[in-house]
Formats: sequence, C-alpha cells, structure tokens
Amino acid sequence: MVKLITAQSYFGAFDALAAELKNKINGTDGRNLVFCEEKASLMAERRLCTEFGGSFNTDVYSFGNYLRARKRIDKLLSKEGSAMAVKRVLGEISLGCFKRSKQSLAPAMFELISQLKSANVSPEIVQAASTEASGILSEKLKDIAAVYAAYEKFLSDNGLEDQSSAMSYLPELINGSEEIRKADVIIFGFTGFTKETADAVAALIKNAKSFTAILTEGENRFAFVNETADTIRKICAALRESVSEKKAESDYSYEGAIIKDGIFNPLYRSEKVATDKIFATAAPNPVKEAERIAAAIKKLVMSGKCRYRDVTVIVPDACEYARAFKNAFSLMETPFFLDARKISPVNPLVTLTERYIDVFKYGLTRRSFSAFFKNPLVSEDRAFADAFENYLVKHNTDGARLKNPLPDDGDENYAAYEEFRKFALKPFEKFSPENAFETLSVREKIERASVKLEEAGEKEEAAVNAQIYDAVTGILKEMKEILGNSEIGYAEYGRIFSGGVAALELSVIPQYNDAVFAGGFKEAAFSKAKYLFAAGLTSAVPGAKDDTALISDDDIDRLAEIKVLIEPKIKVVNHREREYVALGLSAFSDGLFVSYPIADLAGNKNVKSEAFAFLEKTFELSPFAAAGGYLTEKQGLKSFSYSCGRFIEGTLNDFTEGASFYSATTQSEAEKILRHGNKEVKIRLDNNARALLKDVTSPTAIEDFYKCPYRSFILHGLNVRDKEDGRVDGLKSGNLAHEIFKNFMCRADGSDDNFSFDECFKESVNAALLKDDFKGFFADEESSVALASLVKECEKYCRRFYEWLKASLFKTDGKKTEVRFGDDSAAEYPAIPLLGGKIKLSGKIDRVDTYKDYCRIIDYKTGSADDSEKQLFSGTKLQLYLYAAAVKDKKLAGAYYIPVTDAFRKSDEEKTPLAIGKTLFDEDALSAQDKNIAEKGESEFIPPRSDKGKMKNVYDEKTMRALVDYALKISENAARELDEGVIVPSPFGDTCEYCEFRALCGAEDPEKRSVKSVDGATIEKAVNGEEECPN
Repeated sequence: MVKLITAQSYFGAFDALAAELKNKINGTDGRNLVFCEEKASLMAERRLCTEFGGSFNTDVYSFGNYLRARKRIDKLLSKEGSAMAVKRVLGEISLGCFKRSKQSLAPAMFELISQLKSANVSPEIVQAASTEASGILSEKLKDIAAVYAAYEKFLSDNGLEDQSSAMSYLPELINGSEEIRKADVIIFGFTGFTKETADAVAALIKNAKSFTAILTEGENRFAFVNETADTIRKICAALRESVSEKKAESDYSYEGAIIKDGIFNPLYRSEKVATDKIFATAAPNPVKEAERIAAAIKKLVMSGKCRYRDVTVIVPDACEYARAFKNAFSLMETPFFLDARKISPVNPLVTLTERYIDVFKYGLTRRSFSAFFKNPLVSEDRAFADAFENYLVKHNTDGARLKNPLPDDGDENYAAYEEFRKFALKPFEKFSPENAFETLSVREKIERASVKLEEAGEKEEAAVNAQIYDAVTGILKEMKEILGNSEIGYAEYGRIFSGGVAALELSVIPQYNDAVFAGGFKEAAFSKAKYLFAAGLTSAVPGAKDDTALISDDDIDRLAEIKVLIEPKIKVVNHREREYVALGLSAFSDGLFVSYPIADLAGNKNVKSEAFAFLEKTFELSPFAAAGGYLTEKQGLKSFSYSCGRFIEGTLNDFTEGASFYSATTQSEAEKILRHGNKEVKIRLDNNARALLKDVTSPTAIEDFYKCPYRSFILHGLNVRDKEDGRVDGLKSGNLAHEIFKNFMCRADGSDDNFSFDECFKESVNAALLKDDFKGFFADEESSVALASLVKECEKYCRRFYEWLKASLFKTDGKKTEVRFGDDSAAEYPAIPLLGGKIKLSGKIDRVDTYKDYCRIIDYKTGSADDSEKQLFSGTKLQLYLYAAAVKDKKLAGAYYIPVTDAFRKSDEEKTPLAIGKTLFDEDALSAQDKNIAEKGESEFIPPRSDKGKMKNVYDEKTMRALVDYALKISENAARELDEGVIVPSPFGDTCEYCEFRALCGAEDPEKRSVKSVDGATIEKAVNGEEECPN
C-alpha cells in the first residue's frame, strides 16, 4: 500500500512530513529515509531538528547524495566537469545546422544531453529519429546525435561517468539494498520527476518496507502543475500497487488562501477584499526598492512585531538585487541570508586563474603581468602592487625586459620591487595553475582572508571563501581528467575553465540563527513567514523561458509521434514557475509587502507583473511607504548628508529631522558631513588646512592656485599625479631637450676659437642620454625615430643659443644653469619668504646669465609661452618674476621664455626672436644682451627693436621692478588663501576645458574668472595699492 499525502502548500507539506515522522522518529523499528530535491534537503533537516531535536534513525537525502553515499564511482564528473567535457568535444567535431554558433552552443547542448539522458534517450535513438524526421528537425537531430555520441565516447575512452549516467545505477542499487527493504521511505516535495528519478521511485515502491509520498497538489489548475502526484498514481497503477490518498491541511491566512486559489486564474472573480495585511509600492529603481524594504523590516523588528527570522524576502533576480540588498541591509544593521548562487566570476581566485592563463595566452607583457600580480592573492598589499606597476611603467619595462633585473633609479623600494618581480614571475616557469597556487601560497592567503571576513562580521562571505579553493582546484583537476594528454591552446583552456566556473555553485549554510531569509519564490514557499516581502514584481515574474531551446516543444511533440519521449517541455517548466509564484506569494501570516522598480539599474522602464496586477485588482492595498531615514546611525548619517545638501541648495525647507539627528548622534561624524557639505564660495578645512599649503611651496603651485584652487588642491595638496610612463611622450621629450640645452650651455659658454659646435652638441646629447630617465628613447623603433627627430630639433636650438652667446656679453656660468633657490644646501640663493616666513618659496631656474651687476632670467618652455601682463596680473604666469626676486643681488636686465616650438624652421627673413619676455631699457644692458641691436636696430634673439629712432618692446627700471614686486604680492595673497583652506572650483579662463580633474570637482558650471586689458601701468598701480589684485 502506497500512501499519497497532498498539500496545497510547501509549508503544509512540511507539516505533513513532521506529522508522518512523529511516531517513527527515534523509534527502534527500522530506519526512516526521506528523499527530496537537493535544495529542500537542508530545510527538511532543519525542520526535523527544530521539531524533534534531532534523530538517530532518520536521514534526509537527495537521490544524487544517496547514490554518492552508497556507491563508489571513481571518476564521477561534477556538473561543471560535464559542461567542460561538452565544450571540449564541440571543438573536435564538424556540425551542419549549428556550425555558426559552436562557441555559444556548449551550455545549451550540455543541458539538452542531460535532459536526454534523464529521459533514457540514447545517442542511437536520436540518430534513428533524425532519419524518420524531416526538414530542419532532421538536421538538428543529426548534429545533436553527433555531439551526444562524441560526448559519450569521450567519457567511455577516459573512464569517466557524469551525473546523469550515475543516476542510472540508482534503481539497481535500490533493488539490491537491504537498507531500503527495512526502511520506511518518504519522498517529499518533488516538483517534477525525470524518467531516471521516476524509475528510482518505482524501485523504492517495490522494495521499501513502506512508501509515503508527500507532494503539493492544488485546485487552481492555472497555478498548480500537479504532475508529481499524478506520476505517483501512474507508477502505482503500472506496478498494480494500491494507493491510499490523504489531503493535508495548509494553514493559510485568509488573504494567502485567496492568492493561492485566484492568481493566474482568468476565471477567478470576487469583490475587492478589504485587508490590513497587504501593502504595495513602486520604487524608482532596485536600489531604492531594497532600501525601502530593509527600512520597513527594521521598523517591524524595532516595534516588537517580529524577529528577523520571522521575515522572508522574495528576490526573483538575485543577480540584479544581491548588491542592492547587501548594501541596504548593511545600512540597516540587519542580519540576512541570501539564498543565491555563491560563486562570483570576479572572485579573486577565479580571476587569478584567468589572468594566469592570459599571460600564457597573450605572452608576457606588462599589461597581462600587471593584471596578474595586482590580484590580492599575489600581493596582499594593494598600495605596493600599484607602486610596483608604476615603477614598471616609469621604466617602460615590458615584454622580455620583465625577465631581466629592473633598472635601479635609486628608489628606496628598489630591492623590494626586484624581489617581488622574481616572486611574481616564478609561477610562469611552467604552465600549471595548481603549482602557481602553491608557489604563491594561495590557500594560506584565502584562509587568512576568511578569518578577517569572519572578524568583520561578513560571515556568509567567509563561508564562501572557505570553500572556493577546493572548488576551483576541483575544476582544474577535472580538466586534467577531461583533457588528458591532448594538446589544446591556452585560449581553449581558458574557455573550458570559464565554462566550469559558470556551472559551479557553492552551498552555504545560513550563518545567523536570527536573520532575514532572502531567496526565490520556491525557496520562500518552503516555510510560512510572519512577514513576507516580494521585490521585483515586474513583467519578468513569473519567469518564462522562450521556446527557443535546441529542441522546441513542437519538436518534442513531433518526436513523441515516433515514440521518442523527452521531458519536460518548456510549457511545463513555465507552469512550474507560476506554481512557485503562487505558493511563494501566499506563504505569510501577518503581512505581505509587494513592490516593483519603475526602472531597472540601467534606467530601462519596467512594467508591473501579472501577479502585482492581480493583487491590486483583488485587494484594497495599503501604501507601503518609506519607513524614515533615521532608524540606525549608519542610515542616519546617509540621510543627514543628503538633507544637508538639499537644505543648502534650497530644495529642503524643513531641517527638523536632520537637526534632531545631529543633536542625538555622535557629532564628530555629523560634523564631517557638515564641513564637506559646505558649498560657500570658500571651503575651509579647519585643522587640515596645512594639507593645502606645505611649509615649502613652488612658483608652479602658486600659478596652479590662480588657474583653479580646486585643481591646485588635487595636484599639490593630495599630490595626485599621472602615472609615470617609460614611453616617450611630450613631457619626456621636453625634459630631454632641457637636459641637452643645459649640457650644451655649460660646455659652450666661454669657448674659444677652437670650439667645435658639432663635437660640443654630440657630447651634450650623449651625456643627457646616459641618464636613466631617458632610457625609454631606446625601447623600440618608434621611440628611436622620435629621439632622432628631437635631437635634430635641439641641434637647431643649440646653434641659435651659440650664436646668441657670441653676440652677447652676458655669460652663462656653468653653475648658473638650473640654478636652485631655497633653504637646502644645494641652493645658490635663499628661499623667498611668504606670510612672514611661515611659508618658503623655492624652485629651480633653467638659466641665469650675468653681466656686471645685471642678470638675465631664462626659462625653457616646451610648446607655446605667453609673457603678457594679463597672464602676470591673473597670477597664472609668475615664474620669471619670482625667479628674478630670488636673484636679489642683480638688477633684472631681462626675463625671457624660450618656447621650444618649430618657429625656427621659417626662413631667415621670417625668423622670429628666439626669446619672448620683458627687456630693461638700459643702453649698457641692452647692447650687452645683443651687440647687433645698435647696428641693425633689432635682435634675432630678444624682442626689442628700433622704430623710427625709438626703441620698442622695452621697459624702464621702475616697471621692471614693479613686475617683480607684483609677483611677490600676488604670491603672498595666494599663500594666505591657501593657508585659510580655500579649494573652491573657480577656474581662470578655459582651465576647465583641459582639466584632468573635472569629474572630481563636481562643479557643473563653475563661475570662470577673467581679466580685462592690463599693461605695465596697471601692475604698478596694483603694487602701490591703487588697483585691486584679482582673487
């Protein structure tokens, strides 16, 4: 006699299971064996432990677990191993119908083969069916038979078994089991049977001491599939076994019963039901939806209406909602367990393996090597890994050069970098991911990470982390069995590994006794929650698979006509999804909260689901409102920050809640928000102002402040810089040109008649190229071409420098190239004091030429240069005059930029002056600068020229002194504002157009500063206080 117990809910089925075992558990009359689907086995065990406090004579199994526990199968492939094997054989056979989609075919083909084997349909049956079928179905079946046969041959040749093949041993195992003959067997909660599992059930019915089936069955045929109970009846009829049927009670709430009976039923009609138990809302997006749900749960728990474990959250799409709910529950300080796939494709061990394969696949390059060693399982110190990468970039260490010792540029971390290079390269001596793991001590690092996660309260992440090493190495071990001695490329190896990871799932036991459970509709239906939250009720619910599988429902119907039976059909799978939704949404006692996001995370508009519409039509729903923004300190700080911004912007008039939170919470955190939320024109950082202005600063930092205070803060306060790159670029070309010019001037100044320009220039270039900074110019052919071009340009400049030297009485003492001013021992001139000496201005001058008590300041500029009074007045071009201020013992005869551009390429008639800038109108100094001025009335090197007997482009001593004094005054102003903490985004001119930090400042339309026409007189007035300096 077979006992069939049906319930209209999973939680009712669980009650029936407990009732059935009540008088048998811990008894002495044999054993109780409970069989259920794998996901339900843990919940069944927990329910029995809760109900009976444990048992010594009752075991819960899935069919697969029972088989593995009772029969040794030496080479049993996991699900992911089988997927890898299918991918392997697909690369070795020719296809007709599916040849264009071979790479994406593997997952679908693996699922189909599993379905065929579960239905006891062999490759030969498929091949025979292809001859009886016609058209495209015949062609599809030929391809499927070929892949299926190749897969089976592959398993046979390598002595392997897959999960589906192993299941075929189950009936025979049961038939010969003394344990089964003495056991009371219960099958529980199955949602469907394959041909293989149906055969196992038949064997259990024939052999067990007693057999009971506890399954779901309902009257709403639009929701319930009812196939499992019908299958039991059919098996019993075939075995001529009588069936005793009983209906178990399901303790539905009044509203739950209506949902169960009416949902998806187009014939269901009723008056709208008044209820205070069902609430509904539409949130802007999944993130806001998760936050609203988490806040509502927190409020329920705080009010004493429930505990966390009394709450279930239905999450139809774990991929879309996992991060949103993790963040929302963290904000609410709420323990939760998300029953979702626990292995991520971005898990460090998975990415480490993939990046390791990539190095062999693409070759050892800086890019592939960096992606590998920056993994935390290689270097646990992220800052060090970043610094090491920057060192490689700085020295253009790439390709084969990575295998050689790094160039030593004097960096204090050089020894550590070199040691790490050798350590990180060791795994690449021979291809073996497993050996790489041992070399890098990966298992130990993962264990340490698990401990840290546990200590940080991330128990679920710690549990996943504890399993990941064995899971990934298990995939690699199966790959060895699958691949054997065959030779495949690294790209194919990587694809097979990724296929294994994609099929991998890790089971994690809930880490908290009192925690919110979040899972799918089916998982939520296993127990009745006190309060149930159903998120994401869009048109994607219930989940529906399109009839676009390799074999469609129409194909299955046509195959049935020729006696080839394949199950389940897509329409049955989709019907099961409707059943899960019906049972999930009705599994509550005190409250149901339903919601959907108006738009998804990408901003695409959503449509509410059929289930949501049914609830709106059937019940008088209450609004599911936001529960307030100050339920926890974490959430309060976030809400307070948001309110501060809105209040300052004028979009929030009532700041009562924020003020109350500020007075009630730890004010140090709230004060930080207030300070950073200050959007006044000046932002003052209180005690941190020194981060903006160091004790020693430079002319460039002052200029950058006037270009934009915020940009200056990023550059000089936070010291953010572009990564040093060993490749040749404009900056390195400019630096090399500076070095060549310096070397040349040192050698050429004071030369005699035996001077050889060519020899001097060659020596200057060679000396410059000996420096490590310029080794990148020899890295490759492209860099060498750039070097040749640059040297040619520098030669033309140096020739003009030499011509100017011969025409001038000013001399460039070798010590006067790259002249330093500051307080260090290497400085020739003292630092310029600002703010009464609180701040010291120091720097380096490219050239200081001298004659008697005169000096000439020269600064080389790569690209264009602007020496206008407007730029000086705005504060964006101060260098020349601050340099002149540093050289106190000399009178300024001229301050010049030499822009290293291609202007010199013009013909002699069009040749422009070499230097641009300001020249002192002093006959002695002027003729000393260029003795040809008196004769020709103009200079090839500096701007002055004679026009109708009057000298143009010259300035008197008073104006020249005013230029220097103004540079000092405006630098003093900048230092004062920096010392006060001003970092407001306030760009001068078009600074924003080329600013690399535009995304950081957040200023959508900052007020731009500008300066009207300015001349020397304006600057003199500003020095005397008669004209206001710009801010």
